[in-house]
Amino acid sequence: MKRLVSIFFLTLLLVLIEMPLRMGYIPFIEKWINPMQLSALIGSILYFVFIWYALHFSKGKVSDWKLLLVAMIAYILPFLAVIIYAGIDNVSLAIPTLCTQLLSMPFAYFAYTAKQEKVRYLIISLFVLFVVFMTFFFIENWSAQWLLEHQR
Repeated sequence: MKRLVSIFFLTLLLVLIEMPLRMGYIPFIEKWINPMQLSALIGSILYFVFIWYALHFSKGKVSDWKLLLVAMIAYILPFLAVIIYAGIDNVSLAIPTLCTQLLSMPFAYFAYTAKQEKVRYLIISLFVLFVVFMTFFFIENWSAQWLLEHQR
């Protein structure tokens, strides 16, 4: 139980650490990549690695699926609070980024728990393709469409 509480608070801490990327507080990078894309790219890798190591260090002490569930709930909670407070329209620009980061956790879980090394490499390759697609194609188009709709 102690480990699950630790995972919960470490996930919340990672959300807070990663938040400035999404808010665009790193101005020199905005020439090459927009804040949502940067957040999706770095955040997804961060959460993937975090879940991988959390599973590794909790092996035999905590059920793997419980650890994944606690981390995903801890990730979602701050955003639910923002949605409740500010409304979904204020968060709608970040939805693809949030989904990309959230889905990186099950990718890490399945890659870590894969029995065969080939399956593990396949899952990691799919994760990389997923993050690249979401970061450089989907989020860019979503952001452009969102800006068009909200300029009216």
